[in-house]
Amino acid sequence: MPLAATAPMSGPGRQTAHPPAIPIHYARTQDGLEIAYWRLGRGPVMLHSPNVQLGHLREEWSVTAMRRWYTALARSFAVVRYDH
Repeated sequence: MPLAATAPMSGPGRQTAHPPAIPIHYARTQDGLEIAYWRLGRGPVMLHSPNVQLGHLREEWSVTAMRRWYTALARSFAVVRYDH
């Protein structure tokens, strides 16, 4: 079953004023490129790469609907979201 999430792109409720922070980590490729990512939850790993880039990882995390969706997934999976 495919998973989908939608969040308003503008207007009230898109972002919270002070959402809880999520730690951002960095992985380095063999050629020295750094890739930002966060990890949330436990269990089998779910690597998430949305087909629509919503912006910086912290900006996406500030969208209430996205944060709730990731938190729900993290109840069953170790969700890993990386920056494009």
